[in-house]
Amino acid sequence: MPTSANLAKIHIAKKELNLTDESYRDILHMHFKVDSASKLNDRQCTVFLNHLKARGWKPKRPSKGKRPFRPNGPSPLGKEALIGKLEAHLTERKLHWNYAHAMAKRICKVDRVEFCDAEQLWKLVAAFEYDSKRKGMEY
Repeated sequence: MPTSANLAKIHIAKKELNLTDESYRDILHMHFKVDSASKLNDRQCTVFLNHLKARGWKPKRPSKGKRPFRPNGPSPLGKEALIGKLEAHLTERKLHWNYAHAMAKRICKVDRVEFCDAEQLWKLVAAFEYDSKRKGMEY
């Protein structure tokens, strides 16, 4: 039974290569004697994905997230500096902005870092610093 990630990659490749259902099933039947990718094992999925890559499919790299948008106009004092501290923590630990957005969602109950006010940003910075001390990192 293939992993859901491998199945998703197969179906993305099928769509990006503009394969019809008929040609897709022909390839599966010709190489693996099955009519559905869900009947492949993990090794066969890897072989099938390599075949799709040979036919021209190029998998996309996952997004690393974007730095929060700073709207034009007045911003609360210190908010940009706090975002800079968050960025420094993320860079030092080789994490993506998506990690900070997930923390904002979990700690501050907002969807993205740019929706945090200064007090919430302080909480995020404090959480990073607390975790760094716990792991023995110095800043």
